[in-house]
Formats: sequence, structure tokens, C-alpha cells
Amino acid sequence: GNLEVLYYNLNAKLRSQSQPGFVPEDGKLLSDITNGWKLLEGAEHNREVALREELMRLERLERMAEKFDKKASMRANWLIENHKLVSQDNFGVGIAAIEAAKKKHEAIQTDIKAYESRVKTVVDMATALEQEQYWGIDRVKEDLDKVLELWEVLLHALVGRRQRLDLIYSYTKALQDVNDIVEYLKDLKAQLQSTDYGRHLGDVDILLQKHALLDSEYQGTQYRIVQALDVPEELLKVQGAEDASLKEGCETLRTLVDQVEDLLNARRNKLSASQHLHKFYEDVENEDEWIGEKIKILTVAQFGSDLPTATSLKKHHDLFEKEVQSHAQIVQQVCEEGDDLINMGNFNSESIQARIYQVQEHYEKLVSLCKQREARLLEVVTYQTYLNDTDEILLWLADMEKIVETEDLGKDEATAQLLLKKHKALEEEISGYEPMISGLKKQQDNLSSQDRLLAVTRERQDAIESKYSDIIQLAKQRRQLLVFAYSMFLLYREAGGVKSWILEKESLLATITAPEEYTDADVVERRFESFLPELETYEYRIEEVTDLGQQLIGKSHPKSDEIEDIIREIAELWETLNEHVEDKRIELISTISLQQFKNSIHYCVNWITCKAKALLAIQSGDVSNIDTKIRTVQLIEKELLLLQDKVAQLDTEVEKHARLSPDERAEITDSVNKVSQQWGELNNLLAEKKKQLEKTSYLRAFITDLDSFLLWEDEALTEVESKEVDVGIARVDLKIKQHNDIRAEIDTFSGKYHDLLATGEEMKEQRINGELWDGTVSEQNNNNGIKEKLSDMQEKWYQLEDSWDNRAKLLNQCRALQLFKRDVRLAENTLNKQDTVLEEMKSADVSPEVRIRKLETFEKLSVIADNKLDTLRKTANALIEDQHYESDQIREIIEALLKRHAENSERADKAQDAINDAKRLQKFLEDSTELTLWLKERADSLRDESLRDPALYPVLVKQHDALKLEIVNNNPLKEEITEEGEDINQEDYNPMVVHNLEELNNAWMELTELMEEKDDALQVAEKREEALVKLGQLNVLLSDLGTALTSPDTPHDTTSSKQMSKKYQLLSEEIEGLELLCEDVPMVECDGAAPVQIKKEDIKSRFAALEEPLAKKKKKAEEKDNLREFNRLAGDEEQYLKEKQITLDNKNLGSTLMEAEMLLAKHKIFLGDIDKHAPTYQGVVEFGNQLIDADHYGSNIIEARLVQLKGQWDDIHNRANTRDKDLEENNLTQNFYFECTEAESYLKEIAHLITTDIPSDEASAETMLAKHKTVQGSIEDHKEKINNLSVMLNSLSQQNHPLMSTFTNRYNYITEAYKQLEDNAKKRRKVLEDSYNLFHFNREVAELNVYISSKEIVANCNDLGRDYEHVQVLENKFNEFFTELTTVGQGRVEELCVSGECLLDNNHTMTPEIKLAMATIQTKWSSLLDLATNRKETLASSVELHKYHRDVKVLISRIQATDVSISSDLGRDVSTVQALQRKHQNMTHDVQAIRSQVEALDEENRRLQDLYPGARAQGVAEQQDLLEGSWERLQNHLNLRKEALLSSSSLFTFLRAANQLLQWATNMRKLFVAEQTWR
Repeated sequence: GNLEVLYYNLNAKLRSQSQPGFVPEDGKLLSDITNGWKLLEGAEHNREVALREELMRLERLERMAEKFDKKASMRANWLIENHKLVSQDNFGVGIAAIEAAKKKHEAIQTDIKAYESRVKTVVDMATALEQEQYWGIDRVKEDLDKVLELWEVLLHALVGRRQRLDLIYSYTKALQDVNDIVEYLKDLKAQLQSTDYGRHLGDVDILLQKHALLDSEYQGTQYRIVQALDVPEELLKVQGAEDASLKEGCETLRTLVDQVEDLLNARRNKLSASQHLHKFYEDVENEDEWIGEKIKILTVAQFGSDLPTATSLKKHHDLFEKEVQSHAQIVQQVCEEGDDLINMGNFNSESIQARIYQVQEHYEKLVSLCKQREARLLEVVTYQTYLNDTDEILLWLADMEKIVETEDLGKDEATAQLLLKKHKALEEEISGYEPMISGLKKQQDNLSSQDRLLAVTRERQDAIESKYSDIIQLAKQRRQLLVFAYSMFLLYREAGGVKSWILEKESLLATITAPEEYTDADVVERRFESFLPELETYEYRIEEVTDLGQQLIGKSHPKSDEIEDIIREIAELWETLNEHVEDKRIELISTISLQQFKNSIHYCVNWITCKAKALLAIQSGDVSNIDTKIRTVQLIEKELLLLQDKVAQLDTEVEKHARLSPDERAEITDSVNKVSQQWGELNNLLAEKKKQLEKTSYLRAFITDLDSFLLWEDEALTEVESKEVDVGIARVDLKIKQHNDIRAEIDTFSGKYHDLLATGEEMKEQRINGELWDGTVSEQNNNNGIKEKLSDMQEKWYQLEDSWDNRAKLLNQCRALQLFKRDVRLAENTLNKQDTVLEEMKSADVSPEVRIRKLETFEKLSVIADNKLDTLRKTANALIEDQHYESDQIREIIEALLKRHAENSERADKAQDAINDAKRLQKFLEDSTELTLWLKERADSLRDESLRDPALYPVLVKQHDALKLEIVNNNPLKEEITEEGEDINQEDYNPMVVHNLEELNNAWMELTELMEEKDDALQVAEKREEALVKLGQLNVLLSDLGTALTSPDTPHDTTSSKQMSKKYQLLSEEIEGLELLCEDVPMVECDGAAPVQIKKEDIKSRFAALEEPLAKKKKKAEEKDNLREFNRLAGDEEQYLKEKQITLDNKNLGSTLMEAEMLLAKHKIFLGDIDKHAPTYQGVVEFGNQLIDADHYGSNIIEARLVQLKGQWDDIHNRANTRDKDLEENNLTQNFYFECTEAESYLKEIAHLITTDIPSDEASAETMLAKHKTVQGSIEDHKEKINNLSVMLNSLSQQNHPLMSTFTNRYNYITEAYKQLEDNAKKRRKVLEDSYNLFHFNREVAELNVYISSKEIVANCNDLGRDYEHVQVLENKFNEFFTELTTVGQGRVEELCVSGECLLDNNHTMTPEIKLAMATIQTKWSSLLDLATNRKETLASSVELHKYHRDVKVLISRIQATDVSISSDLGRDVSTVQALQRKHQNMTHDVQAIRSQVEALDEENRRLQDLYPGARAQGVAEQQDLLEGSWERLQNHLNLRKEALLSSSSLFTFLRAANQLLQWATNMRKLFVAEQTWR
């Protein structure tokens, strides 16, 4: 602007002087200057943005750096503490303590590994700072290096500690294992040194078992022993050279192992010898005693006086005979054992031989007695069986006769039914005995002629047949009498039960009276309601009695008149009972309803009075027990919400009860009004108490928090202001930890400190405004001095921060110095150990082995020293860089340690070279000398061995093979030693090496030559010895064969025959192989070749002479053996068939199902046994035919024996098939009877389970229905059994069973009973299902009523919100409520309606009540939905109104802010005025946006006034008036400001023009004056 003015003035002056106008150069025009100015402004703006972004980046880096410093400090402290923990080797004593230490170490290791991510986080932060070129990156890197260094140190310490821990654990475990095994072997050794080898066989067996257990236990410990002895070399050095406990334990263990193994073998041999001797004595005594006992048993002449005794004796004898036969082998074995003892030269041979002869004699006597007793027992059993059967049938007939002759027809229905059931079973039993009586006749015919002709036998048979026919006639007469008696008893019972029930219910109905008190109403109502279902369900019982009577009359019962009187009497009683029930129902409904209403009024009055007293008893001004008082008030408030619905219900029901009871109308109305009045007073009192208690609680909490915080500040200041500094790392670490804990505690209390300051200021303002304090609270506040306490709290807080920082710095410096000194001491100890080792190595008395061990020790110490010095150097550099107050001393110490360590390393390297050379030479000399000596020893042993003794040939061959294998295995060792010696000579010539190599090669060549010579000699001697041994064996075999063939041994029984045949067979096989054996004898060219050839020729000639007598002997023995074998097999078959005939003689078929099935099963087993035995029989026949075909000398005897066997076998087959058919038919009969009896019993049991009980509630209905379903399911399942009876009946009918009519009658009776039972079960289920569905429906109605009531409370809420945000929250919550109402609630209502419709469709007895309940629920639900819809619409309108009010307030605030921002400055000159005008013009432009908002709100105002007329429209109009007033004021202010600026601009423009003219006039005047002067 100024440039334009100057440019204008310049041109004006030039024009005034008639000069050409000024034209600027290119680039300096006004437009160029304007463009440059704009570029400058843009550059300044970009610069400002760049500076702002840089400042933000620097601030972010500073925050990151602060966070890095904090984390680095925390990580460093944590790593130092954990390094201290890992450096401690407190492993404890004992394996348990060391295992615990291992677990603890694993936990520490896991914790440290998990901490790696945190260290990585610090590294990532430092990397980020470096990438962002943070100004303090050097300090960050130092801190990072320190953390990483501490992390590496910690990891190295962790690995070292784990290695030490594992080594200590291995040593302790090995030592413990060795000690345990040594103790065990000592105990085992003491047991094995016992001299007790047993006094008898049992004692010896026990000792052998114990020894076997000890041996197995010892073998089980072999693996542990091997492991215990296999101790690594490093474990023997864990405790130092002076501690040799583990090595001594291993030596002791090896000694004990050798001793125990020797003792085990020795004791086992001695016990075995003792067992063999005692077993022989015991076997001889047992066999002699057993034979004597059996002979005594057989000498008793007792054969049984009855069948059980005789049968038992026969069975016992069969078992006895088998036992005697099986014992023959045992007797033979005992005798052979005695012979073996005699052959072994026992000192008591004569006594042993006598005992053998005695045992054999007694056994032959025992066999003879067995055969005699068997024949006698078989005759006695047959006769006693017949007598026993006749006695049983006679007793049964006598019992049946008594039963059918009795005149007892029963006293009532149960006894009559029981008698009829028993009589039916009795008739079945009588019919079933007919086959048994017929079978008894056949059994009589099978008796022997002597027993069959006895008078007792004939008399018994005649008496049985006569009594049986009489009993059948008496049974038919008694059945007819029982049927008539049972029918009459059944009618009496049913009619009497119905009559008693009706009279009982009449009496019960008379006791149900209208209650005088409400407490009795529920009891009376439940009694009456439980009575009604029972009345309905009992109606079917009346119908049953009537039907039963009509049926009896229809069958022309002799007492038909009496039956008609009974039916008529029951019908009259039933009709009277129904009339009385209806009258009683009407009376109870009106009385109970009024009592319930009065009780509700009384309950509300008492409850409101009680809660009002409780509220008045609460003193709100007292601070003590304020929490209890608040909880009391909150509890009362919740209880008020629960009672609110009940009070409202009283108001709605008062008119109904007043109309029903006009006499009590005034009393009811007054009571309800009283309740409403007390209810309002109680709500007011509750609101007042809540307000008072909130004020008191707020003040009490603040004072308590302030006092506790001041007390904590005093304690913290006392701790951080301490100047004490301890010596020692542990104590310094403890101080630092305590100091850091104080820091954490200060950080924790920081939030509380600021909260207390803010609360104090807030309470101060409230006290000034009079909003919080009353008289009592103000006095308490003055006494406590809240203001002074707040001031004291601030002062102590600042003091606490400063004190903590000062003490933290001091403690860190002290700890760093203590750690450095500790590490220096550890490093010096390590260097001292190195010096000691090096000095010991210089001594001349030290052997090379010791020097090597010393050097290994030095290397281990060197590694430790390197690690420690490296850590020390880093630590020292860090301390020096940090300008520690002991920096000079630290530098001197570290330099001295490094120098000393370098000197020790140089000395150790020189010693290592010398030791390696000496070690290599010594090893070569030892190995070569040892191998040379071994080769010479083997060569000497080969020279000394002789081949003269043939018995030593196998041993020499084995030794020679082992020596060859040993030489082959040692060849690589020899080559290795030779190469090592040549290498040593090449490096440094040594005469000892050359000498040892020459001796080794010479010994090796000599031993190789001797081995080849010995190998050839052994092969020749071995072939010769083999030939001689084989010839000797053949000579012995031929001698034995000759003796056996010339002996006249002839077998006398089957066993000896078999033994002879076996012997001849073996001899034949040996003779056949003898020629091959002779041909295999080698022809050896040596000194013994001629005797070998002579022996071979002699054996061939003897062998040819034995062939003919051997064939004859063998054929004769085979024929005798075959005949004996056939006789034995035929005798066994005859005995088997004889036993089976005795079994088939039994004619009993079974009188019950169990007995019939048992007999049939036994017979099936019998048939199976015969079928299984058929191959045995066929084998005997085939064997006999083979002998006949071979022209055996006993062919006639064999043929006759076979014919006899075939006849017996065919008879057994025919009789067995006949008995099988009879048993099958009897089994079907008994099975049908059994199934019928089971079905009848089941139907009666189930009939008692179908009761007439009525459920009292839903739970009992559900339980009874479930039980009934189970019963009904059981009935359905039993239908299959009824069908099975039908199948069985059809099967019996097809077989033309003689008892078919009896079977049909019984089946018809069961079928009718089952159908009646099914009908009763269906009726009972219908009653129970109706009851359960009704109870369930009523419960759902009650729950839905409660649900609708609770939702109506929410829908009736009138809260429209305090502001826009509040009403939005209310709208969201109500939307969720409305959604839940229309989904869950609607679903429940629909389900209830569906359930009710189902009940109505099923024609339920409570149909009116169900319809009323459904209508009530639907009405309430519709009302609830209407309320919810209205509430939703109301909230939507409230949202619009609150939004409008909020927008108006915001816009008014903006208008007012704009109005206030209008400045009153009018400028100092033209330029400032122009700037103000531009600013005002911008403001005017901004105000245009406000105009659009004002217009939009104006339109919203008109819409809302149209939608919500009345008070809401008036409030909207008032808000709009305020908005328009503010807007008009702003417009007026802007217009006035614009006019003022225009006036100011005109003024300053005029003044500037006037000044310019005055200046021009002055200049012109000066020009004119100068011009005149010049002239």
C-alpha cells in the first residue's frame, strides 16, 4: 500500500513539473512486487509448518528417550539382581536338596529366557533413536551397551551354574546308589552264609524258594550294579583329591559282588542235594500210607440201605477205582526212584528194596478188592431206585388226596382266587404225573426176577394206580365250587369299596367349611381342589361295579336279587355326593376372595409402618456407621419397588370387593385410602434421608483419605532422608531394593495425591457456595484443619521427591564400587591358583602324569580368569568413564591383574610343549613293550603244549582258535605302534625306540610260525581221536543188542508189552544206522591206524549175525501186544455201555419245567457223549477186523467179542432215541404251564400298580405320569409274551397234545385279563396327562403374569431425559427392551396360547378356567404392547426436542462468542483501518454460516410447534426468541462496527490528504523562495 502511494506521489510530482512519468524496470513493477510478497508469505508459512513438525518430532524423541532411560535402568537393575542370584551356589546337602535346587534353577532359567523379549525391546528403542538421529544418542548407546553386557554376563553365569549343579547332582546320586547297593549286598551275604539246609522236604522247598527269590532279586540288581560301577572319571574329582568316598565305595562294591556270586552258587548246590534225598523218603511214606487207607475203605461191608446212599457209594467207588488205576504210574515211579537210589549206592539199600516189594504187594491187593465191590454196588443201586420212586409217588398221592377232599372255598376274594389258582396248578400237576406212573410200571418189569416177584413190589404198584384215578375225579368237583365262590366275593369287594369311598367323601365334604381367617383359606382351598379331581377320576370305578353286577345277573347267578339291590344303592349315593360338592364350591369362592383382599391391606399397612420407623431411626448428621445407614436406606428403597405393584393393585380391586361385600364397603375404602397416604409419606421420607446421607458420606471419606496420606508421607520421609551407607554388596543391594520400593510406593500414591488436591479445592468452592456444609459439618471441618493439612501435604510431597533422588544417586555409586572390589578378589584368587599350579609343575619330583593333570587344571583356571578379567576390564572402564571417585585406584588394579595373567599364560605354553613330547614317547615305549611281552608269552605256551593226552584235544582246539582270533585282533595295534615309532625316529632319533621296534617284529614273526605248525598237528590228532571214539560207541551198542536178543523176556501185561516193543524198535533203528556209522570212520594215517581198521571189520561181522533173531523176537512181541490191546479196548467199551444202560433205566420225565429242562439237558449231554464215543467204538471194531484179516492166532475170540459189542451198542442207541422223544414232549408241556403261570402273576402285579391316586401339583403329576408310562411300557412289552403263548398253543395243537382243552381255557383267561389291563392303563394315562397339562398351563400363566407386571413398570416410566445425551441413552435402552419384548415375550405368549388350545382340543375338564386365563393374558399383553409403543413414541419426540434445545444453546454460545470477539479498535492510520476493515469483512463472511444455521433452526422451530402444541411448543418458541434476539444483537453490532470503520477510514484519508497538501505547499514555498534568491 505504501509503495502504491509513493508511486502515485512520484508520478504526480513529475506530471506537475511537466515531466514524463516514472516507469519501473522489468521485475520491479507493482505487480512483480505483489507476486514476490505472496511468495514470501507462502515461504514463511511453509517454514512455520516445517518448524512445527520438527518440534513435534523432537518432543516425540525426548519422550522416547525418557522411556528408554527408565526401561534401561529397570533392565540393568533386574539383570544385576539376577546375576547375584545365579552367582550363589547354595545347592544344599543330600539328593533331595539338590533336586530342589535343580527345579529352582530351571525356574530361574525360564524366567531369564522370558526376559529376553524385554531386553530386545530396549535394543529396538535404541535403534529407533539412532535412526531418528537423536541428539543424545551417545548416552543411549552407553546405556544399551551396559544392559547388553549385563545380559551376556548373566547368561554366562547361568550356564556355569547349571554345569556345576549337574556335576554335584551326578556325584551325589552316584554315591547314594553305591551306598544303597553295598548295604543290600551285605544283608544278602549274611543270609547266604546260613548253614540251615532243611530238616524235611517242606523245609527244604521253602529254603529253595527263598534262595530263588534272593537269586532273582540279585539278578534284578545287576543293571544297577553295572551303572553304579560305571562312574565317570570327572565325578571322582568333584570333592577334591582328599575325598575318596565314591572310589572306596566302588572298590567295596566290586568285592561284595564277587563274594555274593560265589555264595549263591554254593548254597544252591547244597539245597538241591538235600531236596532230592528228603523227597524220596516222603514219596515212599506217602504211597504206603495211601494204599493202606484205600484197603481199609474197601474192607467195609456197606452197600447202602436206600437209593441216595447206594448211588453215592457207587459214584464214590467209580471215582475210587479211577484214582487207584491212575495211581499205578505213581507207584511205579516211586519204585524206580528207589532203584535209582540203590544203583547210586545208597547206604540203606536193603531197607529201600524191602519197601519197594511191600508197596507193590499192597497195590495188587487193592486192585482185586475194587473189582469185587463194584459188582455188588451195581445190583443194590438198581433195586433202591425202584423202591425210592414208588415211595415218592405214594407220598404224593396221599398229599393230593388230602388237598382235593378239603371243603375250604375261601373267606374272601383273595383267598378264593388263591385257592382257584392253586387248584389249577394242582390239576396240572396231577395230569403231569400220568407219564411217571406209566413209567413206574416199565421200571418194575426191568427189575431182576428176584426183586420183581417180591410181595412188596406188587402191592405198591396196585395201590398207586387205584389212588390216582380217585384223585382225578375229586379235583374236577372242587374246581366248579371254587369258581362260584370267587365270583361272589369279587362283587362284594367292589361294591363295598365304592360305598365306603362315597360315605368317606361325604364326611370329608362336611368338614370343609368357609374359613374365618385368611391363613386358613389356602388350606381349605387346597383341600377342596384336591377333592374334585379325585371325584372325577373315581367315576369310572362306579361304572365298573355296575358292569360287573350286570354281567353276573346275565350269567344267571343264584344271588341275582341281592346284586340288583347293591347296584341301585350305589347309584343313589353317587348322585347325592355330586349335588353336595357343587353347593360347597359356590360357598368357598366368595369367602376366600374377600379374606385375601383384607390380608393384602393389612400386610401393606404393617410393612409401611415398619419401614417408616426404620427410616426415622437413622441419624443422618452422625458420621459414624455411615456405610451401614446407606445400605439400610438402599435396601428399603429396593423393597419399596417390590411393594409398589401391590399398592397399585389395591386401588384397582377396592371397588370390586366393595361391590361383593356392601356391608364392609366403608371399612375397605378407608383402609385403602390409609395405605395410599402412608405410601406417599414413606417415599418422601426416603428421598430426604438419601440426600442427607450422601452429604455426610462424602465428607467422611475425604477426611479419612487425607489423614492416611499425611501419615504415609511422614513414614516415607523418615526412610528417604537417612544418610547411612552400608559396606557389603548384600546390604547395599538390600538398601537399593528398599529405596526402589519407596519409589514405586511414591508413584503409586501420586494419583491419590492429585485426587486429594482436586477434591480439597472442589470442597472449598462448595463450602463457599453453601452447597455442602451445614452447622455440624462446618464445625468438624474447622477442628480438623483441612486447609492446613492440604498445605502440609503439598510441602511434604515436594520434599519427598528431592530426598529420594539424592539418596538413590549415593546408593548406586556405593554398590558399583562394592561389586568391582568383589570381582577383583575373585580374579586374584584365580591367579593365585595359577601361580601355585605352575610352581608345582617346576618341581623335578613331579611325574609326567601329574604335570598333565596340573596343566589341565591350569587351563580350566585360565578360562575362568579370562572371563573374570574381561568382565572386570569392562566394569573398570565404565566406572572410569562415569568419573567415579576411586577412578585412579580402579585403573591401577585392573592393569596389574592383566599383566599378571599374561605372564602366567606364557609360562603355561612352554610347559605344555614339553609335556606333550614326553607323553608321546612314554606311551610308545609302554605299548611296544607290553605287546612284545604278550607275543613271547603266547609263543612259550605254544611250545609247552603236548598232544599225547586225547582227552585234552577239544580244549586245545578251542584254545588254539581263541589264540588265532586274538592275534588277528592285535594286528592293527602292532601296525599302529610300528608307525608311531617310525614317526618318533624321524622327528628325533632314539635308540630305545629302534630296539623296541626290532624286538616287536621278531616276536611277531616267531609267533606266526609256531601257530602254523600247531594248527597242522591239531588237525591230525583230532581226526584220529574222533575215529576211536566212534568205534568204542559202536562196540557198546552191539553188546547191549546181543544181551537183549538172547534174554527170554516175555511181557505179561499191556504196559510191559509196550515197553518191550519200544525197546525192539530202538534196537532196530540203531542196527540200521550202524553200517552208516562204520562207513563214516576216518582212515587216519598215524600210529593208531591199524587198530582202527581191525575194530571196524569186527563190528561189521557182529552186526550181520544179529539181524535174524531180532526179526523173530520183534514179530512175536507184536502179536501178543496186539491181542492184549484189543482185549483192553473191548473191556473198556463193555464197561462204558453198561454205565449208559443204568442211566437209560431211569423213567422220570420231570413234573416241573426246571426238572424237565434239567432232565432234557442231561439227556442231550448223554446223546452227545454217545456220539463222541462212536469213533472210539468204530476204532475198536476196525482194530479187531485188522487182526482177523492178518490171521492172528486169537481170531475166533476176537470175532465173538465184536458181535457182542455190536448188540449192546444198537440197544443203547434205540433206548436213547425213545427217551429223547418223551423228554421233548414233556418239556413243551411244562414250558407252556410255566409261561401261563408267569403271565398270570405279572398281570396281577401290574393291576395293583394302576392306582386311582390324584396328583396334587405339577411335580407329583409329572412323577406319577412317568411311573405310569413305565408301567404302560412294561404292559406293551409283555404283549410279546402273550403272543409267544399263542405260538406255543398252536404248536401244541399241531402236535395233537392230549391236554389241548386245558391249554386253550387257560390261554383265553390270560388274554381277557391282559385286554382289561390295557384298557385300565389307557384310562389312567388320560387322567394323569390332563392333570399334568393343567398344572403346567397354570404355572406358565403365573410366570407370564409376573413377567408382564415387571415389564409394565418399565413401560410406565415417565423419565424423558435431562438433556440430549441422556435421552439418547434412554432411547437405546428402551429399544433393547422393546426388541426383547416383541421377540422373547411374544414367543412366550404364543406358546401359552398354543398350550391352552391343545388343552381345549382335548376336551379338558377345566375348559372355562383355561379360556379365562388365556383371555386375561392376551388382554394384559395387548395393554403392555400399547404402553411400550406409546413410550417409544414419547422418547422419539423427546429426542427431537432435546436435540433442538441443544442446537439452539450451541448456536447462541457461538453468536455470543462472535459478538464478544468484535473489537472496538478503530485504527491509528489509514493502513491499520484498512486492515481492520479486511478483518471485519472476514468476520462478516463467517457470520453468513451462522445465518444458515439460524434459518435451519427457524424451520425446525416451526415444525416442532406444529407437531407438539401446548407447553412444549411454548418452550420451543421461547428458545427461538432467545436465538433471534442474540442474532439481531450480533447483526446490529456488526453494522455499527462497519459504519464506525468507514467513518474512521474517511477521517484518516482526509487527514492524510491534508497532510500531503500541506507538505506540498511547504515544498513549493521553499522552491519559490530558493528560486527568488538565486535570481
